[in-house]
Amino acid sequence: MVTEIYSTARRLNYGDHFPPRDGGAVEDDHLPLLRKSLQVIDLIDFDYGPGNQWWHTLDDTPDKCSPASLKVVGDVLLEWTFTQK
Repeated sequence: MVTEIYSTARRLNYGDHFPPRDGGAVEDDHLPLLRKSLQVIDLIDFDYGPGNQWWHTLDDTPDKCSPASLKVVGDVLLEWTFTQK
């Protein structure tokens, strides 16, 4: 799934928004889905705020999200979804 989504991003010329780097292990809200054997991808901006200080804090609020960035992710995920059989 990860490979397919990143390939879709590159095909849509959004490859710069999906850098090929592993963020390491993350304890996050996707884990219960994994435990149910669902395929998941955890797309995280590790540069969210100065020093990534906003991620999963009380400062992690919608006003800090970039509409342009959300559009890129939405475009990629919609395109990937519509190509699934």
